[in-house]
Amino acid sequence: MRAYLSVFFKTSRKQKITICVGVKNRSENLLSFLITSMNACKDKDLLALSIYDCGSTDVQDLKTSIQDIWEGDLKFETSDQDFARTISFNGAVKMADTELVLICDADMSLPADIVSKVVKYTGKFSAWFPVVWYTNEDGSGRYYTKVLE
Repeated sequence: MRAYLSVFFKTSRKQKITICVGVKNRSENLLSFLITSMNACKDKDLLALSIYDCGSTDVQDLKTSIQDIWEGDLKFETSDQDFARTISFNGAVKMADTELVLICDADMSLPADIVSKVVKYTGKFSAWFPVVWYTNEDGSGRYYTKVLE
């Protein structure tokens, strides 16, 4: 009930959001999709990036590659360990120093109005789980609503 009321009666003040990503050998997708879409966002000055890398070897210096295209705040940690989504996402969230975090995969693209959407759909004591649209190489697509087989 507190979550519902906090969204219903909240102020629409925009605040900084940390985008939290766990990665291992998905660096090209991170650079090409997620960070490129972050650069195209309205209010991108309100976005920070937290990357927990589980020893990627597909890009020689991932942190430098990120800094070459992302001018915003960046927290980056690397650990030479087996990749596990929970470990990597938790590592990225622990580094975040904002009240709002958005956890996403490296190969996602964010909508240009992500800051407004997060402010609209979240509040204190609440979480927002957006439905994800998947685009195929041929341009067709569908919503991710269940586990794919």
